[in-house]
Order: sequence, then structure tokens, then C-alpha cells
Amino acid sequence: MSAEEKYDPVKAQATAETYDAEAEATSWLGPQIAFDLVCEYVEPGQSVLDLGIGTGLASMPFRKTGLHVHGMDTSQEMLDACRWKGFEYLTRHDLTSRPYPYTSGSFDHVVCLGVLPFIRDLSRLFAETQRLLKTGGVFVFMTADRMDDEEIELEVSPEYTDSNESVTLYRHSADQISRWLEEAGLALLRSVPFVIYMDSAKRGTMPGKCYAARKAAVSDRERL
Repeated sequence: MSAEEKYDPVKAQATAETYDAEAEATSWLGPQIAFDLVCEYVEPGQSVLDLGIGTGLASMPFRKTGLHVHGMDTSQEMLDACRWKGFEYLTRHDLTSRPYPYTSGSFDHVVCLGVLPFIRDLSRLFAETQRLLKTGGVFVFMTADRMDDEEIELEVSPEYTDSNESVTLYRHSADQISRWLEEAGLALLRSVPFVIYMDSAKRGTMPGKCYAARKAAVSDRERL
């Protein structure tokens, strides 16, 4: 870590509290929805990798259940916020750069929330996730949902981005997700739609969907 990136607990606390307060104000339900979707598959003592961990919101239900959380994020600021919260196993790495810095079969489970709407093609991320999972491991993730006849790109106006610029998000249909999962060797278990609020006043909304998929043994995949 460079001198400019030295850990500052005061700054880290401020980052965590500001980010988490915004999530609460917009009624961000992703973490609990994701955990409820896969809770029957997780056990205390297992490991979970949080891709794009942010301030660790998606990992909190897993940590409270007794899982060992590993986090990867491109932002040192977010990793510092996680460190302030007590997360230990943190790695700075860009999700779009593969391979990820872990050995194959390293994790019992993988979670990824709030990140995939920024990536157009998820096929390589799914394949890399499959590599990192142990056989029987579960991958739970959230996308910005869309109907097949809707445009993939969604332009989010500055009033919702906390900046003076618009942001392009990518919406993924259920058919796309199913195809990419199958190509990666991940078996879809279930999915659930939910509403994503774009601001605290809840003026803008976006359809979201949470998916759970499992890395099956070869014999199991052949029976699907």
C-alpha cells in the first residue's frame, strides 16, 4: 500500500457510515433478499467471497451466520471501510480483470450485489466465479432486470447519480442470465424479483432480480 493509501480509521468510518446511510435511506433490500435465497445452503465455518464488496453490506448476513468473509473490490476506500467494520480478508482487484487472485475451488459460496448492472457481458465473470467455487457451492447475485424486448442500456440521469453526469447501467434478461450460467457450468436454483429505489424519496425505481445458482458435480450437470 502506498503512502497515499495508508489506512485512516476516521476516514474509513465516515465512508462506511455515509454509504450505509444512503443504502438505508433508499430501502436497499438486496443483502437480506440474497441471504434468504441461499440460507439453506450455508453453514457456520464456511467461506464466502464478496465480489465488489463495497462496505460489506452484502456480506453482513453471512458473517452473522458464522461464515468467513473474503472481499474483493477495486476501491481502496471501500476496502478500508470494510476493514473498519472488522473484515479481515480483503483484496484490491478489478472485477473486469481476470483471472481473480485466488486459486480454483477456494470458496464455498460467492455473493455479488450492486455491481453487475455496471457490466454489459457477464459471461466471463460467471465462468471465473465457477472456477473459484467448490463443488456444490452457491453463487448468489443481483442484476438490473429487463424484459427481452427492452433495451440493454439504461441511462440514469444526474439527479440519481449524486454527480453532474449521467451513468449507463446494463439490464440483463432472465434468458441471458440462464444462458450464461449454463455456459459457465452453474445450475440455476431460483430467482426472485424486487424493486430497487434510485433515491431516498423513492421517486425513481428500477426492476431488480436476485438469482441463486450452484456449481454442480459433472454427473449432476449431465442430469439437468
